[in-house]
Amino acid sequence: STSAGNALSADAALTAGTAIYSGTSAYSTSAGSALTAGTATVAPNYLSLSTASSSAGSSLLGFLQAGTGAVLATVQAKLEQIVSVTDFGAVLDGVTDDAAAWRSALAHLETVGGGTLYIPHSSNGSVVNSSITQTFSANTTIFVICNSFVIANNCPNGAAGVAVFNLSGDVILSGGAWVGTTQISLIGMRVTKNATSVNNLQGINLSGFNRVTIQDCGVSGVDNTGIYVVQSSNLFVGNTNCSNNCYAGMQLGNVNGFVIQGGAYNSNITGNMTGDYGIALSVGNSYTYHNRDGVITGVKANSNGRKGIDVHAGQNINIHDNLVRTYGESGIYAVAENAADGKVVANINIHDNVIDGASNTGTNCSGIEAGTYGTDCGTSDTFRIHNNRLSNTGSTAGSRAIYVLNSTGGYQINTIIINDNDITNGSSPTTEVIYVETHGLRAKRVEIHGNIVHSTAATYGIRNEGGITAVSIQDNTIIVDSGTCTYGVYSLEGGSVNAMIANNSILGAATFVNQMQKDISLIGYKQFHNMVGGVAVKDQYGSGRSIQFNGAASTDTGSYYRQGSIIYNTAAGTGIPLGWVCSTSGQPGVWVAMANL
Repeated sequence: STSAGNALSADAALTAGTAIYSGTSAYSTSAGSALTAGTATVAPNYLSLSTASSSAGSSLLGFLQAGTGAVLATVQAKLEQIVSVTDFGAVLDGVTDDAAAWRSALAHLETVGGGTLYIPHSSNGSVVNSSITQTFSANTTIFVICNSFVIANNCPNGAAGVAVFNLSGDVILSGGAWVGTTQISLIGMRVTKNATSVNNLQGINLSGFNRVTIQDCGVSGVDNTGIYVVQSSNLFVGNTNCSNNCYAGMQLGNVNGFVIQGGAYNSNITGNMTGDYGIALSVGNSYTYHNRDGVITGVKANSNGRKGIDVHAGQNINIHDNLVRTYGESGIYAVAENAADGKVVANINIHDNVIDGASNTGTNCSGIEAGTYGTDCGTSDTFRIHNNRLSNTGSTAGSRAIYVLNSTGGYQINTIIINDNDITNGSSPTTEVIYVETHGLRAKRVEIHGNIVHSTAATYGIRNEGGITAVSIQDNTIIVDSGTCTYGVYSLEGGSVNAMIANNSILGAATFVNQMQKDISLIGYKQFHNMVGGVAVKDQYGSGRSIQFNGAASTDTGSYYRQGSIIYNTAAGTGIPLGWVCSTSGQPGVWVAMANL
């Protein structure tokens, strides 16, 4: 047409310079040229709708990010920076099986050398009904950002579990070789497992990554472990919720360098699993390598079937400022159990935690338990347990607030420090509040200082026994309200070279059968400034024997005196003995008067 919207008759001539309109767009003939009827015009250069909607359309359109220095790219290149499971056919309707879409999306990321996998918001979630496994090449970085949730339905027995996104099924993601160069980040993933039978699944299973970030994720209802990370390094887990799983909320194996910060790990119980499980957070499952250089802080672990925080293969682990409440066996457990598996627990720092057993009814419960266990236990070395607040840690047989054990056949523990803990109702009527038991190789140093122990009933306030090179029990306050307390402080060191029990106060309405039980035959034994019920306990000094000042020979049946010990008579005078000498070792032994003055 010669004007927008006007029809041109078929035989009309166009003179030079006449505008030709196609719809509302004008195309002009060149100056001086005449168009006669029937002469063809050149087609305009434009992208047709059919071409734009084809598979090649996005590669023909440009994209320029706003801002100085932005580089021109195609729309296709820009969109490929983030891959969505919906690109590969995921429906996210809570009914359709999206497993094939997940496989294709993950395989694509491996093909292109990494990238970001995005799961759009869905109120129904993504369903995965079969196993998904993907291994990534070295130097690959994967980010998974999830705005939906995953529903794991019944998958085959032995399948691995859901991985890195919100869905329901089983997925194992691997970075290839152990602690390779591959990185992965999981952001906002929610995994829910719906199962009517035991399928032995993990929720998120990651292995072989050089750097792992798990942020704001959640796993629940899994038959085995919620999140499982193995043979990886540089792990960060933040604000993640792993609750209502069977074996454990989270488990680490062979992880070098990790921080677990915040989050909730609640109500993980045995469920359909065979065996005694139910652990909030487990750092273990190691055979050749160990979990090293880790921090667990700000975690909430409530109502787990067996343990709160469990370290049975780890070195240089700092466990602090966590809240652990209601457990079947131990609030915090750091014990090497099996040397055949190469397990080591060493350099464990447990401090500033709040542990409330909620008066659990299980037997042999401990608020904090550390050391080695079993005749074939692993290496265990250096435990620092300090500034924790423990309450209601057990009311049945075998319950203790703090228990450090070195079993027969175990390795030497260099240092055990139990200082400045606040313990309320920390034992059953038949056990100890604080108990250090070293039956393996001699511990080099045990220090129990500044603890406040207040228990309704206890057989022992503080009990220490076994082979120890040096033991120091000082500045503790022990209050037992009722019943019979056999020993306020019990310390039979079994060959210790140096022992000091000083400045301890033993109080309460309980009947104390023995104020203190000790072996003053030890070389370097010192006992001074201790009080029981406001009454001073006599000072004693070792080197194997004691020298004291008193008005009479000893009748203290609660103290052991070695042959050769001397008591000088504070009322000596003419015709009165200078003192007494112990002629036969015992409690109190046989005493013979010296010559009269």
